[in-house]
Amino acid sequence: MSFFDALNKLAEDVNQHRDKMNSSEATTAQVSVKPFLQKLGYDTHNPDEIREQYAILGDAADFAILQEGKPIMVLEAKKASEALNSKHWKQLFQYFNAAEAHVGILTNGIAYRFFADMKKSGLMDKEPFLEIDLLNLDKQKVDVLAGFTKTRFDAEKSVRDFKLFGLVERELNHPSNEFVKHFAKQVHAGAVLKTVIDEYRPLVKRAIDEFVNQETPNEDNGPISHDGVIEVPVFATHRGHEFEATLLVDEVMNWHKKPVYIRFQGNRMSCTRATLNALHIVSPQRKTGKSAWLFWQFNHPITGENQPIKVIYEDVQSGGDLRQHLAAKYT
Repeated sequence: MSFFDALNKLAEDVNQHRDKMNSSEATTAQVSVKPFLQKLGYDTHNPDEIREQYAILGDAADFAILQEGKPIMVLEAKKASEALNSKHWKQLFQYFNAAEAHVGILTNGIAYRFFADMKKSGLMDKEPFLEIDLLNLDKQKVDVLAGFTKTRFDAEKSVRDFKLFGLVERELNHPSNEFVKHFAKQVHAGAVLKTVIDEYRPLVKRAIDEFVNQETPNEDNGPISHDGVIEVPVFATHRGHEFEATLLVDEVMNWHKKPVYIRFQGNRMSCTRATLNALHIVSPQRKTGKSAWLFWQFNHPITGENQPIKVIYEDVQSGGDLRQHLAAKYT
């Protein structure tokens, strides 16, 4: 099930129990918030990951998502019948700043508003950078949300990257004085005063639009070869033995409906069969195997860490972009 489909399923449950969510924040948490956090990949039963009633400022945020014992996101939940207003924003604002979190989430179980400190570091913005309406899901917004799942969110980098993209997008759509001046002074003879900036602003905007809209080769899928399949080197170690293979990654990796293939010892086989064959080399009498997803490892192209291939599978299922990074590195 894709990340979008998983949210759609949650939306059905929320819609079914919407009346109950009108009665209390606790019901909102039960019906919507906890399942929502689970869709993001967090274990709501693990207090090292999710803490309810997280103590802040002599009060408590409804939820905190923790990483290495520190809150990276704080969430405040309201009844479904409540409109998310400035009073609720102020409450989250205080929690966010005091906890030194990276993301603040305000929700009534239907709308989820994501805030960060894009304008001034350490102070939560007035406007959300992302809003998800469970009862009216938008594919593009869900794609952005996928970047905040457990396997993809990096407390130091994710929001920073989003800030950078936001700033670039803002300049492309509404060029600032500084941005226009940078170009104007390179072609204008004389001082670049405000009148000159105003004169050049539409010219700069038009140049940007023409550059962005010019025809370019279709690179939507990245430098992927072999009919859309990326060949990723993988490895495994077991009882002192080392194994090397190639994982064949495509856009429809699905453990249940379609085998995930590995090329092992020159032969193409399912991921599970490759694991069993490797284990059989070490222990010929062995009749059971290890989880193929955990047995085989790969070198993550972003972090440089060795991680189980389950990371690739989960990312592809959630509509993530790890496949693009793999394509850039291995093809």
